[in-house]
Amino acid sequence: MSDETYYGQASLGPYELLELGDWTLGSGQVIHDCKLAVSTHGILNDNRDNVVLVPTWYSGSSRHVADTYIGEGRALDPKRYFIVVANQIGGGLSTSPNNYPDRTEFPSTSISDDVRAQERALSDHFGIEKLAMIFGASMGGQQGFEWAVRYLMKVERLAVLAATPLATPYTKFLLKGMADTLTTQDSSVDAAVRRHAMWWTTFGWSPDFLRDEDYNALGLEGIDQFVEEFMVPYFAAMDPRVLLAMANKAIAADVCSFTGKPVDITLGGVTANTLVMSISEDRIFPPSEVAAHGKLIPSCTTRELKSRHGHLAIFGADPDFLLSLDAALDSLLSQDV
Repeated sequence: MSDETYYGQASLGPYELLELGDWTLGSGQVIHDCKLAVSTHGILNDNRDNVVLVPTWYSGSSRHVADTYIGEGRALDPKRYFIVVANQIGGGLSTSPNNYPDRTEFPSTSISDDVRAQERALSDHFGIEKLAMIFGASMGGQQGFEWAVRYLMKVERLAVLAATPLATPYTKFLLKGMADTLTTQDSSVDAAVRRHAMWWTTFGWSPDFLRDEDYNALGLEGIDQFVEEFMVPYFAAMDPRVLLAMANKAIAADVCSFTGKPVDITLGGVTANTLVMSISEDRIFPPSEVAAHGKLIPSCTTRELKSRHGHLAIFGADPDFLLSLDAALDSLLSQDV
């Protein structure tokens, strides 16, 4: 599947493109005619106070988020909330390397660029000035932390899954290795994407998941079939430039860039009721690092959710994990603010 076909309504829709005009990045560069791709679920109430924002994770889209986390009877129930799923700038659906007029000169973007764009879009296009909750997994969680630091009075509740507010040395080194597989110049794009898929197979899933062949539950037998029929096709459909744009944002993530203060002081100023969740066998954002950052936020509960799927439990293939996650989100949403 070509990236032009993959990044479209037929594959990843429905979504709408919200106009941001000429969007000035934190670097001072400008994305001309910038568009933010969002999908919405549910009805915005008259008070505009039933809004849940969900930013996308690395390689993910609004379709992935909706299929995994949104549904009637779930914590993110469109009968109760107006749920806005925001695709990252550079992520393939919003203005990105694959659809920018001059494909060779797409500027580097940051987590803060995404968050500022989301805030502008919510305000200008929907008249939304407050979020009942923001929920983000992985890179979506990085955006959630930025929201809670940058827009203190607009975020009532923050739920973060498998993310830290800044890339720690361990995570930065690991993500840099993953990104480097996409930039090697001595082989084809297909070979680079295959190497990238191998990295994510090794570190995205847990050793227990791979050793005990838990992927058999997906209808796949043997590690070779799992890689060739699940992991490689997942990434092969995507544009490597898009993956690299997102990876570089994750590597550079740092909420302290906004405050100019140490992380303990920066997170100590967060006023949202916060839930920070780790995944027990996560090798991308280890539970100890996730919990340590959560403890720096005043009104924060930290939880470790169990899953043998490791970081890629965020994909939603572990039903018990999803039940635990929904229960945790329901608990946060029931709290008065």
